[in-house]
Amino acid sequence: MEPTANPEMMTTADWNALVYGLTYVWLWAGSAVVAALAMLVGHGVIPSLLETESIPRPLRLARPPLYVVALVGAAFALYMLVQVALIYAAVFLRIYPRFWV
Repeated sequence: MEPTANPEMMTTADWNALVYGLTYVWLWAGSAVVAALAMLVGHGVIPSLLETESIPRPLRLARPPLYVVALVGAAFALYMLVQVALIYAAVFLRIYPRFWV
């Protein structure tokens, strides 16, 4: 006879937690895109355009702030990803209290 996992019913609090988790997923995706674009422009586009002299030399000063934006965006994305994992794990463990049946 196989043991069965008897899931609990989802409550309003569970649904609210899932909504918060979904909000964090959107924030994670947005911050990851911002970080990636800042890194792309700062580390790829600007040096390439400077090498071909397509943009003036003073624009090389825009690179360090773009690296800061990329670092902050990546840190925020990592924080959001951890928050999503913690929220969804808590909801999952409340619905399925006997995880290792």
